[in-house]
Amino acid sequence: MKRECGVSVAWAARSQVEALRLLLLAMEGMSEFLGRDFEVLANLFRARGNRFSFENVLVCTDETGAVVGALCAYEAAREVELNRALFEAGFAVEYETSGQAGEIYVDSVAVAEAWRGRGLARAMFEALFERFGGECGGECGGFGGVEFSLLVEPRKALTKAFYERVGFKTCGKKQIYGIEYEVMRKRSESGKQSAECRNL
Repeated sequence: MKRECGVSVAWAARSQVEALRLLLLAMEGMSEFLGRDFEVLANLFRARGNRFSFENVLVCTDETGAVVGALCAYEAAREVELNRALFEAGFAVEYETSGQAGEIYVDSVAVAEAWRGRGLARAMFEALFERFGGECGGECGGFGGVEFSLLVEPRKALTKAFYERVGFKTCGKKQIYGIEYEVMRKRSESGKQSAECRNL
């Protein structure tokens, strides 16, 4: 557990279901659809082996233990497998992967409104980079180290600027659920940038 910005940053515990409420806020287009059956999602959060499992979520907690920030990330190569549990629970999620093999895909990031602008998102990204910054074995060593990827809507200029400040570069475009996103990637310090991003 790291303490930064007056909060603690750590991987989530099963009991920290409030992290899921924050993450749903970050998903805008999907939040209304997914949030209709929050208790089903909460049970998935408490379980292992699915997209929203506590094991894929970093949290920031304040001095009272309240979750004030959350980041969900997982191996992109496992996305179809991780989405299967959502599909089986009745959520019609797309099976198309958002990332690619060899990447850690950052699914969503959210900070409670009262805590924004205090460095919480940066602290969570730094914890993510620290955990996966070297070789992690299996499909994660695709570029000689780990590469991180995420999607951002072009209209979210401030969000995109933040991702650029923590080292991400735009590498293309992708459409999911009828919405066009920019694909952004960052390599670990020990790895090589993927071919799509090397010359950007």
